[in-house]
Amino acid sequence: MDSKIIKYNSKYIEPKSTMFQMLEKNGNIIYVNDNWLQEMGYREEEVIGRHFKDFLLEESIVSVKEGFPILRDYGRIENVMLKLRKKNGVVIEAVLNGISVYDENGEFLNTRCELKTINYFMKSNLYMQNLLEEEIFLKKSLYMKSQINNALIFSESLNEFLKHVLFVLSEPSEVFNTTVVKFGKDNEVFSDSYGLISNSMEFEIKRSLIKNYFSNRVSDDFMIIEKNENVEGFEDIQNFLEDKDILVVSNIVLENQIHMEKTIFIFHLHGEKLGVFKEKWIKLLRDIRELLSLGLNTFDVYENTQVIAEKLSEFSMLESKYRSNQKDELKNSVCREIERYKRYSTPFSLLVFRISNLDRMQNTVAELWIEEISSNISKVINKSIREIDQFFVLDNERFIVILTETVENEAIKIAGRIKKSILNLDTGFVNLMVNSGIAESQKSDTFSSIYKRLDESLCDSKKKSKDSFFLC
Repeated sequence: MDSKIIKYNSKYIEPKSTMFQMLEKNGNIIYVNDNWLQEMGYREEEVIGRHFKDFLLEESIVSVKEGFPILRDYGRIENVMLKLRKKNGVVIEAVLNGISVYDENGEFLNTRCELKTINYFMKSNLYMQNLLEEEIFLKKSLYMKSQINNALIFSESLNEFLKHVLFVLSEPSEVFNTTVVKFGKDNEVFSDSYGLISNSMEFEIKRSLIKNYFSNRVSDDFMIIEKNENVEGFEDIQNFLEDKDILVVSNIVLENQIHMEKTIFIFHLHGEKLGVFKEKWIKLLRDIRELLSLGLNTFDVYENTQVIAEKLSEFSMLESKYRSNQKDELKNSVCREIERYKRYSTPFSLLVFRISNLDRMQNTVAELWIEEISSNISKVINKSIREIDQFFVLDNERFIVILTETVENEAIKIAGRIKKSILNLDTGFVNLMVNSGIAESQKSDTFSSIYKRLDESLCDSKKKSKDSFFLC
């Protein structure tokens, strides 16, 4: 019989999280696991040797009578709904899936079945929900860190950096508000807040931080303040807290103290929304403190913040350009996105920008000036895309962006915004002509096919006008 493929020596892993049982050819139970006994409320000696139908409601006995011969003779049965009566009389519902085991001569030995109860599915749903919440927290933490990194690279002043940081740190629903107080070299004090905060609480936070700073009570790098704890100097702030709320005080002492001595951040965390992620949020804020310390020390060391921002941006650009000038790197990145799309159905789009009149400038503009224009275009594009996107400079004229998890309509908006920024660049006497194209991923794509569509869209754009772009 062809169906009797499962041999006696076949490996079968007993499910650990479900009810599991083995029946002989007459339907008598020869084995059940601990989950089976716990769920049904029996001891092992009360079960072994009894017929399986002894534990079923009458309506389910009919299903077993119809299904057991199929399981025994054809080797498999799936998704049979059963009602079982526990020892205490309570009825539970379960879904049965099973296989049959045969010896080397094809003779039936026993069945091996798992039963999944509503408790199993509830636990599975809870497990999936926990995984989803973990994923959401991870995305939030990565987003916050990446945005602080971006602020460090692209901010032109300390105030711009702190403004962006305050917004990012107060954006999650778990954070009521964030306050920063800066202490200058000559006892100057500057402060700012962002988020859901009353005027009275904002005033009290700033007053307490200033008072405690000058009385040397904020000496720890990282302090955690809760409502029912006695923390000297912060009693008035604690009165504003709900029972589960947390205040995190992150104290950053500047290394060189050129312009500032110390900066203190205070985060008001929403206790009810933190849930089981309380400790992870505290760890995240510890990690973020290191990023903030890097940013503050960077701006403190360099008086001209525009210079350091440009240096960091140029360093990043040179490194990116070195990597991405290689077409192989572009090809590998696109192939990875195609594979991810096929596996997880996460689409992506390619953008290409071409400066179509740079070749005409060769006789009138020095090569160094062309490099400068290309570098400025690269900065504009890099500043306009997200951390998860990828940017490639193929040469001084062509620039390609991989927009991760981006569909056609979103890519159109991004392309328009970037093109407008490029055209607004101050290039002296040169009027740039920008063509662009878009290609959205398809399930059947290879690198060659999507790159061909991208090239075709760029050609169509050049035929139309400098301000148009086409989709392929």
